[in-house]
Amino acid sequence: MLAATSAFAQYDNGSFVGTVHDSTGAVVTGATITVINTETGITVTRTSGSAGEWEVPSLKTGVYRVTISHAGFSDTSASNITLSVGARQRVDLSLPAAGTQETVEVTGVSLQVETESSERGQTITGYQSEALPLVSRNYSDLLGLVTGSRQAPSAATTSSINSLVRAGSYNINGEPSMFNNFLLDGLDRLSITHKLRTK
Repeated sequence: MLAATSAFAQYDNGSFVGTVHDSTGAVVTGATITVINTETGITVTRTSGSAGEWEVPSLKTGVYRVTISHAGFSDTSASNITLSVGARQRVDLSLPAAGTQETVEVTGVSLQVETESSERGQTITGYQSEALPLVSRNYSDLLGLVTGSRQAPSAATTSSINSLVRAGSYNINGEPSMFNNFLLDGLDRLSITHKLRTK
């Protein structure tokens, strides 16, 4: 007998959450939330629930525009929202009274304090990886740029490219390095390495 297994989506995505209010602060039920990836044009729509809450999960990383509309109100929107890997980004918008138009330009949202999850993440940009010297030529040395990470005590600091120190020997937020996992373009790096070696 063969057991069927589900193929879960890779972890190269994030999500938006929020609550819709009117100008008095009361929650708005049944509002239409439209999330548009400004780079690809892909659009996702949701409707706010009984407490005005909404969520759009499993979005690819990129720059987004969020527009909220409801009968009796003018539309409101937030643009230039950057969604990074693993982020659970909160976007709370208020609907103005009918007859007024409000456009909220949001920048640097990814730098706000994360209140929706205890997870922590950080994106190392292409510029950083190109501009910073990596003496060992080991990509995992970029972990030194991430808040809450430190090289594992068992990993001796060395500049030798022939070092036997295991790649990725960093403690993240106090967790042992054996719990680390590396994804390359959303795929598990170890499984990619294994496939390359067996071909």
